[in-house]
Amino acid sequence: MHEFNMEKIKKLDGSLLLIFRELVEVRNAKEVAARLGLSPSAISHSLSRLRDLFDDPLFVRQSHGLEPTVHALALQSQVKALLAQAEQLLDVPRSFDPAAAKRVFTIAAPEYMTAQIAAPLIKRWKRHAPSLFVYYKHLASSDTITDIRRGEIDIGIGRFEDDLPTGLVCEPLYKDSFCVVARRNHPRIKGTLSQAQYEAEGHALAASFSEVTLKESTSIPKMPSGAVVGSWTTALLIAAETDSLVTCHRRLAERLAKVLRLQVLDLPYRPYSFTVSVVRREDQDAGVGWVLDELRELVASS
Repeated sequence: MHEFNMEKIKKLDGSLLLIFRELVEVRNAKEVAARLGLSPSAISHSLSRLRDLFDDPLFVRQSHGLEPTVHALALQSQVKALLAQAEQLLDVPRSFDPAAAKRVFTIAAPEYMTAQIAAPLIKRWKRHAPSLFVYYKHLASSDTITDIRRGEIDIGIGRFEDDLPTGLVCEPLYKDSFCVVARRNHPRIKGTLSQAQYEAEGHALAASFSEVTLKESTSIPKMPSGAVVGSWTTALLIAAETDSLVTCHRRLAERLAKVLRLQVLDLPYRPYSFTVSVVRREDQDAGVGWVLDELRELVASS
């Protein structure tokens, strides 16, 4: 072996490769530090060592984070392969221990979904996963797919109707449909709703990242609107405090009906049904798999 190569190898250690892999996938030094339980200064120092080792900048700082260079992207598959071989060599367990793990998971989900899962997950994890943290993002489905591919998001939840790129997996989480809500002491709505009533009453509408598709919008009868807001929970608060009706996801309505003192009513027309799915990377780690199991169990029990 050449002396030069020997010196290079002496400078290389597994932690540098691990940090390199995470930086390429996540492209955010602070998030990598949180994932690996290191300080930002440790990540910065390791990046300097990596640049010296490979004689390349490797990452260029952009407004959205760190953008890998062409050389860094070319090294990615080799580094992942080396780490996989090291894992086999050391017989590192692939299990995930939620009680001991300290980790931040990033989930992209519509606001109507985070309103259903955020509080129950906090309650569940307080008992058996006290050091786990979830960062929720509200993104359009196309942006969610892009960020999952880049490693900036662990799990995407929503309505994904287009074909996914190679390397991503989509699985259905649950089926839902639309309903209408009104406050319990509404002066005119008492447990049932006719189409004439539906079209005569004022409505609060939620519009966020095109969550209502063209097919749905053409199936909804004309109605006077009192307000259009960007949040489903804001729309439901309007229904709770005024005579406005809100057409929304049935699971969300049933989740908040008791708290907000709402009537949950069938629509006077055939409601549009849809599937909420989860998207993840094909090569998910054990931690992401554990969170997915938690989501499946939560949805099944609700």
